[in-house]
Amino acid sequence: MSSIKQVIKRPVLVILNQLGRVLKTSFDKPADLGSVKNILVIQLGGIGDVLRVFPIFQILSREFPNALITSLTEQGNDLFKLMEVPNSNCRHQRIDFSRGYLYKLSQIISLRKHSYDLIIVPSRGDGIIELSVFAFLLGAPYRVGFIMDGSGFLHTNKVKFRKDASIVEQNLELLKCLGIESEAVHLSIRIPDAESAYAEDLLQKYAPNGELPVFLHPWAISHPEFRSWPSES
Repeated sequence: MSSIKQVIKRPVLVILNQLGRVLKTSFDKPADLGSVKNILVIQLGGIGDVLRVFPIFQILSREFPNALITSLTEQGNDLFKLMEVPNSNCRHQRIDFSRGYLYKLSQIISLRKHSYDLIIVPSRGDGIIELSVFAFLLGAPYRVGFIMDGSGFLHTNKVKFRKDASIVEQNLELLKCLGIESEAVHLSIRIPDAESAYAEDLLQKYAPNGELPVFLHPWAISHPEFRSWPSES
């Protein structure tokens, strides 16, 4: 089934990419931020990818204190406990984007019911094309994301993707194209008290005399050939 999916998917993405080079500004329009009350931030990928959108949530919480801000990620809600400035108006929803088209269609139908005003998609690489289509189908009037070689042309507000800046810095440029300026923001996380206490108990259990413990996590979600040690090691 996966091979069939790829046979269908790749030509479609190539066609959309070529189409985007012709229609690259067709969907552009200035955002009316005064009408924004419901925001969705889509960031797929691993924990590190989601952590690097934390500054976006913090700035959005400041700029839109009365708006509902929802994250759509492949990570659980516990990850957002690490956010330095949690906001009571933030909601977190999980999606399994590796599943098939029927599942994704059901998610689109469900998400459309929320009537988002603004969707921000900080995804890069191949995700630019697919997630720009996903955001377009959700029907939000304003969609912000990167554009690269035609990819992302469905966004209404775009930033050209470049490789000479940090991911956090590039993510914040998505807000700048909406007219939201911010001082330099550094990624920061906070460790909840309960998790800190758990870590202290763990260290006391395995290193009661102050020895240096080494913890191994024998699992990697992507590129295991690079990230996972062989079992004999």
